[in-house]
Amino acid sequence: MNGKRMFYNKFVGVFLALSVLLIITLSILGCAKDTVLSLTPPVVLPFAVQKAGNKVETELRIVDHREYIFSLCFNYKEGDQLDRERVKKLVGDNYADKNGDPGIQTPLKLKITALQSTGENVIIEKDISDIRLRSWGGDSFSKHIDYIIMKPGHYRVSVESLKDSPELIGTEIFLTIGIYPKSTPSLKN
Repeated sequence: MNGKRMFYNKFVGVFLALSVLLIITLSILGCAKDTVLSLTPPVVLPFAVQKAGNKVETELRIVDHREYIFSLCFNYKEGDQLDRERVKKLVGDNYADKNGDPGIQTPLKLKITALQSTGENVIIEKDISDIRLRSWGGDSFSKHIDYIIMKPGHYRVSVESLKDSPELIGTEIFLTIGIYPKSTPSLKN
């Protein structure tokens, strides 16, 4: 009888330890889902915009009701003036130069979908063809895609390249999603 009691006590002890471990693991995974799968701005994602049909997609968690900026960031080699000039020529300017050249066109399709418990709701879906240089610094040039006011929630953001741009091969390009610096959080949600 004493042997059965010892076995029972060991079994209960192991069962309780495994139960606690399972609860801890599920708690960690539950927290990780929000932090890993849903990024919060600023977000920087590599984007092979050089080939039509290439797409970058991410889930995004918006905390503040405010304006967000979506941009393409074209990197050049740090401290390399020749590479900076090469990328600048590809990116163009905020206007067409004296020859009418605004740089390489990078038309995109932007789609933002709200992910709600009741289903998905497309908030924005549009083609954007005129993307011009808007800012530079930190070894990169940025073409701003759009400024979008977003309410708190979970979203799926998809940006697709609509045109082959072989001239951009060899240039690191990123989709960036950030808080528009001139915006302030809205008190209305």
